[in-house]
Amino acid sequence: MREKLALFNSKAGKKLKNFFTPTRYILFGFLAVIITGTILLVLPFSSADGKSMGFVNALFMSTSSVCVTGLTTVDVGSQVSLFGQIVILFLIQIGGLGFMTTTTLMFMLIGKKISLRERVTIQESLSQDSMKGVVRTTRNIICFTFIIEGLGALMLMTRFIPYMGAKGIYVALFTAVSSFCNAGIDVMGGVTGPGTSLSGFANDPVVIVTVGVLIICGGLGFLVFNDIFRKRRNKPLSLHTRVSLWMTLILTLAGATVFLALEFNNPATLGPLSTGNKILNALFQSTTTRTAGYFSIYQGDMYDGSKVATMILMLIGACPASTGGGVKTTTVFVMILLIVSVFRDKDDIVYRKETIGNKTIRRAAAVMIFSFCAALAQAIIMWGVEKPYNPGFGLVDCVFESISAFGTVGLSTGITESLHIASKLTLCLTMLIGRLGPITIGMAIMRSSRNTPKIKYPDAKILIG
Repeated sequence: MREKLALFNSKAGKKLKNFFTPTRYILFGFLAVIITGTILLVLPFSSADGKSMGFVNALFMSTSSVCVTGLTTVDVGSQVSLFGQIVILFLIQIGGLGFMTTTTLMFMLIGKKISLRERVTIQESLSQDSMKGVVRTTRNIICFTFIIEGLGALMLMTRFIPYMGAKGIYVALFTAVSSFCNAGIDVMGGVTGPGTSLSGFANDPVVIVTVGVLIICGGLGFLVFNDIFRKRRNKPLSLHTRVSLWMTLILTLAGATVFLALEFNNPATLGPLSTGNKILNALFQSTTTRTAGYFSIYQGDMYDGSKVATMILMLIGACPASTGGGVKTTTVFVMILLIVSVFRDKDDIVYRKETIGNKTIRRAAAVMIFSFCAALAQAIIMWGVEKPYNPGFGLVDCVFESISAFGTVGLSTGITESLHIASKLTLCLTMLIGRLGPITIGMAIMRSSRNTPKIKYPDAKILIG
């Protein structure tokens, strides 16, 4: 009997071990953190008035924090207690670092050895090709994160402490962490008023530039900076780093040019600012739209053309293995090369004497198509749900909110707090998919076909275009 029980437990353990693939481990890890955050935020003392914010709002806030999105159904600065704000801050930090990076940090603190299976999962979470040095890389990521956030907090303190007193220390730290993690959740509601974000500092270059730099650093990701530091040792920059830097620069400048041209005389946005501050805030708008969520001008007051430009930048997002979301800059770059190669009737995609592999191309195409369809489906569902309850919400507002959720941006035209429960729940799912990425979610759900025999079938003839 004991032998049968031992055999059963052995088989059950093996099945369970095989079930928890690296992608599933990451998915369930994020879900566990979200559930823990929900339990803490639903408690009465997480709210400023001592009354529970409700399960749905707590779930939404926890998901938005862990997925570093920034959409909020309650104003964190005025409606959430200090305890609740600290919970949100920890959730943002965990979400920005990533579940496996945070887990590795915990293992390091207690002196636990990192197993081979855990190293594989870390490799998957960091999008690395090899397990070699993943623990060292994780340690460097943690150090880099805390150093940049600390420097950013010190810079913000120089402006917030004179304005807010001792409270400015806490606000600066919260803002720095949220900025670097590209979360966009702020506690300005208790200082400059609910829903104001950084609009009260639109004329303060130190605040706008500091937050903008933190957003860019988090959006580029540690791997890019690590490659730049290696360059000092006469090692060439990788293609990933070069593409990430150039795409970030191009998108930031192009977006700023569009916003400056469209909103220059808009009395509700850039109009009242000086020319220098108009340029600065246009650059900030272009930076924050790619997954950060802070704003210095109200998104609902922008012209429709600016909203469309914002949605495009939100969908593109930041760079891979960063704190940002979206389809990623490198994905867009590969798709552009693919289009050019098709138009030039070339079989291979070659850039600067380097060939882009078919696996990379397939992944880029899958991410682009899935992301567009997911964001559009979310917008249609939301619009259908809100039409009977909030007839004033237009389709543009719903599309804006959906892309913001999927791109883990957090910008809104001001409709988040008024959304129906069904819209909030579907947005939670959209934020989770956007943070982990379509490939991670797909691989966690679908069964791998690596062990199936590879059979080559005849090419199918399908007319395209």
